[in-house]
Amino acid sequence: MPRTISITSVQIPVELLTFGMFVCDLDRPWIQTPFLIQGFYVNHPEEITAVKDFCRSVWVDVTTIPASVKLPRNLPRRSASARFDQALSSTTWNLASGGKFGGAKRTYPILRPIEEELPKAATCLDFYTNMVTTTFSTLADGKNLDLAKIRQATRPMIESMVANPDAMIWLVRMKSRDDYILKHALCVSVWVVAFGRQLGLPKQNLTELSIAGMLADIGKLWIDEKILDKPAPLTHEERTEVRKHVELGLQELDKASKTKLNPVIRSAILYHHERHSGQGYPEQRYGGSIPLYAKLVGIADYYDAVTSDRSYAKAISSGEALKALYESRDVEFQAELVEEFIQAIGIYPAGSVVELSDGTTAIVVAAGRSHRLHPKVIKILDAKQDRTGSTTIIDLANQSDDSADSRLHIVKSLAADAHDIDLNEFYL
Repeated sequence: MPRTISITSVQIPVELLTFGMFVCDLDRPWIQTPFLIQGFYVNHPEEITAVKDFCRSVWVDVTTIPASVKLPRNLPRRSASARFDQALSSTTWNLASGGKFGGAKRTYPILRPIEEELPKAATCLDFYTNMVTTTFSTLADGKNLDLAKIRQATRPMIESMVANPDAMIWLVRMKSRDDYILKHALCVSVWVVAFGRQLGLPKQNLTELSIAGMLADIGKLWIDEKILDKPAPLTHEERTEVRKHVELGLQELDKASKTKLNPVIRSAILYHHERHSGQGYPEQRYGGSIPLYAKLVGIADYYDAVTSDRSYAKAISSGEALKALYESRDVEFQAELVEEFIQAIGIYPAGSVVELSDGTTAIVVAAGRSHRLHPKVIKILDAKQDRTGSTTIIDLANQSDDSADSRLHIVKSLAADAHDIDLNEFYL
């Protein structure tokens, strides 16, 4: 588990909140608010106003409470952890330890706006997609695989995502793919690179992560299609058969590869279905015994699976998927990593379909990482559910209208196929 800093926090009414206090927890889930999950210092009047809009009480580090603030007696107290503001901001994830802290954390700034990055990302994605398609065909045909070429083909995609991950996320969500296994490999690869970028991993590690994400479920190429496409729940025997895809994938990769598969990539593929509480497979590993790459790929794999149409289940919205992930903290997945994944892609990732407060339907084009509930969107349906034909980008975090009541905001996240929307029509 990550290193934490033990502190004592006290639960205070929001009316007592003042400058300099460190808010380390809320009276509601962080995911339901625009605040950074790692906690924050109160430095501006707007922050106090925002907290009052969402909460009745907050947990504050007692060491940051000014002496001039008189607290009522017998307020709830507890040991807490300034998990990120005091620890994660100055540290990074240790790859060999399954997710412990150590060393200086790298921070990747947004180098180009999404409008500028989209054309470059489109070229990179086409190149990367061709590589993924060729890789799958090569393995399916039993031919030799050149891992060095795969690594080389991955680099342009990594560079684009380092510059601005929203462009690639938007494109991969929009681009049509009939083959679920292929599309899933492509998407998981992109999600997990965005994840690694959020954690500040070096580009070399992002490359390894992307390859691990792409190859994680490749063993399903050797699982009976009748089982994979079954529209009803699987029997115990069928589930056992599907779980063999992990070992099958590694066996086929070993046979086809000219060089030995990177051990870190291999362990990510082998253990990405393990779960934090030990309920996964193939070895029922738990907690820190699961390698970090496997944890990252596992979260990305889960998110992409449930937000995609499968033979036995319709896709759920991104909001529903993130809520499910959040509720699974330290059961299915390590809590700190779930929170970082949400930070990485945003509450409303690029490509999400949402309903706005004026009754219109929009597609998110850029996740709001500093304003998580207020991303950039394009309206695609008016209040009567007729096509708008608009391509104007609206930044929900920066609206010119001074009236808070008239500012647009997101009411809810919608499934990708809501209102019979075909996202492929919006592929740029």
